[in-house]
Amino acid sequence: MICSNVFDLSSDQNLTHIHFYRIDIDENNIELTQRLNITTIPTIQWYFHGNKLDELIGVDLEQFINKTQHLAKIYKRKTIKKPSNDLLLSTIDENNILE
Repeated sequence: MICSNVFDLSSDQNLTHIHFYRIDIDENNIELTQRLNITTIPTIQWYFHGNKLDELIGVDLEQFINKTQHLAKIYKRKTIKKPSNDLLLSTIDENNILE
């Protein structure tokens, strides 16, 4: 249910500077989920330059959309680079990128 909204947001022209990633929670990603403190599905986390900005646990589509748009407006004004969280990026393969 939330995936379709993520896909919609990832194609929004006002959010082209935002990168969306999906992590499958399975045995192969136990270390990552522990380091990111993910204990509930779904968990949405927002990062800027590798620093965690906020988190939403559970499905609240309106809050997810509003928070994403709000943070996108704030951080669009700043220098935009891809996230620098090496652990996050090193464990996410191309299949998890929703762009």
